[in-house]
Amino acid sequence: MLGIDVKLIDAYAFPFDKKEFIDEIKNSRYILTIEDNVLSGGLGSLVLEILSDNHLNIPIKRLGLSFGNNLSECFINRDLWYEKLGFNEKQLCETIRKSYLELNKYDNNKRKYEDLYEFSYKMRKRFLEIFTTVGFGHVTSAFSMTEIVVALYKEILRYNTARPDWAERDRFVLSKGHGAGMLFPIFEEIGFFTKEEINDMVRIGGNFHELKKYFYPGFEFYGGSLGQGLGIAAGLATGARLNRENWQTYCILGDAECYEGSVWEAILYAGHNRLNNLVAIVDRNVLGCSEFTEDMISLEPFSAKWRSCNWNVKSVDGHCYEELISVLQESRLHRTDKPLCIIANTIKGKGLEYLYNKPLMHGYMPKEKDDIELAFRELKSY
Repeated sequence: MLGIDVKLIDAYAFPFDKKEFIDEIKNSRYILTIEDNVLSGGLGSLVLEILSDNHLNIPIKRLGLSFGNNLSECFINRDLWYEKLGFNEKQLCETIRKSYLELNKYDNNKRKYEDLYEFSYKMRKRFLEIFTTVGFGHVTSAFSMTEIVVALYKEILRYNTARPDWAERDRFVLSKGHGAGMLFPIFEEIGFFTKEEINDMVRIGGNFHELKKYFYPGFEFYGGSLGQGLGIAAGLATGARLNRENWQTYCILGDAECYEGSVWEAILYAGHNRLNNLVAIVDRNVLGCSEFTEDMISLEPFSAKWRSCNWNVKSVDGHCYEELISVLQESRLHRTDKPLCIIANTIKGKGLEYLYNKPLMHGYMPKEKDDIELAFRELKSY
C-alpha cells in the first residue's frame, strides 16, 4: 500500500547473531528501527554500533522514547506512549511512511552533493584540457572559485540556454576576471556553447573577443581591470528594483580586488539603498597576485567592514556545496532588507595541492609536457 519494499526483522524473535544480522541488512538502502523503549542503549544503538564496527554506510533512523518525552507519564500509560510515538495500530503505517520519506530526502541530498563534487572535478579537468592546449590561463584563480560557480549555475541561477536573453533570468557578474576561464567548461556542459565553439573561442585569433563586443550568453559582464564588477551589479539590481522585476543579481569578487576604492563605493551605495536583490560572493582565498592579502594590506576584520556598510554577511566554506547552496537558497527564499555578502573561504588552486599557499603561482598554467602530465595526474577529486 505504501509502495515501499520492506524487509521486516523481528528483533525479539531474531537470535541476535551479529554476523547473521549483517547478512540480513548489508544490502539495505535504509534502516528503520522501532522500539517501544528508551532509545539510549536500545536496539537502535546496537544497530548503529554494528554498522560502525563493520564500516557499513547505511542511513538509519531510530524511533523510540527519548529523554525529551515525558517519561513518567508514558511509563504509566502504554497506550499514551504508543500514541505519542506514532506506534499504535492506526498510526504505524504513516509513521513508517514519514520516516522513509525523511531518509529518502537525506539520501537524495547526499547523492546530489556527491554528484556536484564529481562535477567540480570534471570541470577542473576540462579547464586543464582547454587551456593547456593554448598555453595560457589562470589555474589557481579559476580553481579556487569552481564550487561557487557550479553552485550558482547548477542549483541557484534562473536562466534558459535556449533563450540566453530571457528577460526574467538572474543576472551574473564576474568581477574576478582572472577566474573567467572556469566559465568555459561549465557553459559547455550546461549547453550555452558546444565543445567546438569553446575550443575556437580560446584559441589565439578565435571569436571570443568578437562575441564579447555584443551579447555574451550566460552572464552579463566579466571584469578586466579589477574593481568594476560590483558597481555594475549594483546598477543592475537598482534597475530591477525600479522596473519591479523579481530577478536577482549575483557578483563574484576576489578578496584582493577589495583593495580597490571602486569596490567600497559600490558597497556603500548598495548598503545605503538596501539592495536586497543583490548578492556579492567574495572568493576569500587570502592570496593576491604576489603575496598573501594580510601581508599586503590587511582586510580583516573583513565581515565587520561589510556589516558596517549595512550588508548582511555570511561566512562559508567556499568548497562545501552543503554550505554554499544552503546560504544561497535561503537568500532567495527569505529576502531581508539588506544586500547579502557571502565570504567564501577557499584555497587558491583547489584540486592541485602542490599549488596551495604559493603566492607566485597566481598566473600559473602548465605548458611543458611534464608539467601538464603532473597537473592531470595530481588533480584531486573528493
